[in-house]
Amino acid sequence: MRIGNCTPHALTIFKTNNEIIEVEPSGFVLRVPEKIEKIGAVEGINIVKKSFDMNKITFSDIEKLKNMLEENDIIVVSLKAAELCKYLYDSNVLSREDIVKVYFVGNSVRDENGRIIGADALSSALYL
Repeated sequence: MRIGNCTPHALTIFKTNNEIIEVEPSGFVLRVPEKIEKIGAVEGINIVKKSFDMNKITFSDIEKLKNMLEENDIIVVSLKAAELCKYLYDSNVLSREDIVKVYFVGNSVRDENGRIIGADALSSALYL
């Protein structure tokens, strides 16, 4: 199975048969356009209002996303990027054939210190 990793880091996936697979980043990171507005500070720590604008995704990023979907059996993105893909599906920019190939980490696996070391489940963007 060809898995496209649209995150900036390698993914470790623990399969049900105890096999572990590593998926290196594809080089394309799907990001949701964001706006950060400083609203104050507490004890020298900036406090910001962060919002996302799904309508500001570039045509270039949509084309890169569609290429990733064409070249892979599934792609893995961040949760926020999966929400963007669902928005693009609901807006008829992505097809059902596209959205069923978009996944994000469904369950993280942690080591004894609580650090994330991988995932043992993926979640479909279709059901967001």
